[in-house]
Amino acid sequence: MLHRRWILEYICRDMLSPGLREHLIHVGCMKFHEVYSKTRDFTRSFKEAVKVIELEWNRIVNKTAALANLFKPYYLPPALLVKRGSEIVKTSYFLEPEVGCWIKEDWGYLFITYWFKFPYDIHPGDGVEYEPWTIVIKEGRVIEYQARSHWEIVHIDPDIVTHIGSRPIISFADHAHTPVPILKRDAIEELTGVSFDRFIVEYLKYVPKIIGFYDRRTPIVLERRVCLEIGDLLPLTTYIISLHEALRKYYVERVEPKGAYEVLVHVGPSRRTPPPHNPLLKPWYRKPLKG
Repeated sequence: MLHRRWILEYICRDMLSPGLREHLIHVGCMKFHEVYSKTRDFTRSFKEAVKVIELEWNRIVNKTAALANLFKPYYLPPALLVKRGSEIVKTSYFLEPEVGCWIKEDWGYLFITYWFKFPYDIHPGDGVEYEPWTIVIKEGRVIEYQARSHWEIVHIDPDIVTHIGSRPIISFADHAHTPVPILKRDAIEELTGVSFDRFIVEYLKYVPKIIGFYDRRTPIVLERRVCLEIGDLLPLTTYIISLHEALRKYYVERVEPKGAYEVLVHVGPSRRTPPPHNPLLKPWYRKPLKG
């Protein structure tokens, strides 16, 4: 959880979730004006404002931290890629992310978004990597997972996702850091009509039964523009490749998912000075497809 001494820094850096930053500023300003109108003491008024912001922050965190930890995903980290000449080489070093969590209510749903911040990108100018994984909850039940592949939002049926307790298992692609779910073996076999071993070898033949656009009845659905453009195929292709890589990591290579990590509640990428490809420049969640 975010330590109180960093609250003002995150407010100034605009790293808090939409609404929360404005709420804390409002609470602090109200207290400042209340004290200053009585004392005309700027320093005392400022300290009292900081104190009330800390109290309000702790109240909000205590209310939401348990929920954020209940559903935070186990994850398979991406491997570090390095450039050697004209080639991109995968190393044996796995990246450790910083994880923030934003909680927002919209359309009668509760959206819990986990922001995974990775420390590098091999493509010059891309900046820091931020990847969102969103859990959509209605009446205490998870009805959908959402992620992003490039500029498109991905809707995922939670019934086909592998879980440890209440927490889903996801993986981040080595080449793009795209978050994808680890699917249940029996769900894959039921959807494709072939064994998992055959699917993992011939996945391009059978994966259309699992992933598609809105006009396809699949448990993983990618959004796309009103008119089909060649650009829509890149998010789909990336997601298919990332999903195959994830399944190989988990089921074939037996990479252990990580679950013991700290979540910085209500902290994410800055809206004021966003890095290139910051998901905040485009939507990172949508109204769910069902429920």
